[in-house]
Amino acid sequence: MEPNIPADHEQNRRLYESQSLKFQDGADAASQEFDRAILTLSAGALGLSLAFIKDIVPLNKAIHLLILFGSWVFFVASILLMLVSFVASQKAFRHSGKVAYEYYLKQNVEILRQRIVSALVTRYLTYASGVCFFVALIMTLAFTMVNVNNLSAILQTAKTVPGVRMSEKPLPNSTGHD
Repeated sequence: MEPNIPADHEQNRRLYESQSLKFQDGADAASQEFDRAILTLSAGALGLSLAFIKDIVPLNKAIHLLILFGSWVFFVASILLMLVSFVASQKAFRHSGKVAYEYYLKQNVEILRQRIVSALVTRYLTYASGVCFFVALIMTLAFTMVNVNNLSAILQTAKTVPGVRMSEKPLPNSTGHD
């Protein structure tokens, strides 16, 4: 059974435009979700790393702080790049509106040969933001792993140093008898 393909060129063009709009809407929605996720995750991870250094491994006990500071730089860069991409995206939409006006209403076919630089800039800023987020995440995980291991070693040393008591009260034994 053959698929029902309309022979009318004008109808094909309308179907193509309709499908094209659906694909573009889907791509735009996915891009917006990606942008939102990068912003949310970057800000959240930055907050978590600050809490980690404050509550879990005190700053004076932490090692390899440059890794942590580097991760903060990359998280902030990720956020800033995403914000700049929003501005570039708005400019790209305005330019696309002008192109559509020129092409459809003034029938200026040459306008389609122009590159929309702001759209390219938006795409590359979004990619760069994602890369910065990924690098920051790797650096934060590396810092966390190194410092959790370091904290564990510090606690082990404190348990084995003579004269250092880990608790003022002895732990009761499991039977309740001495």
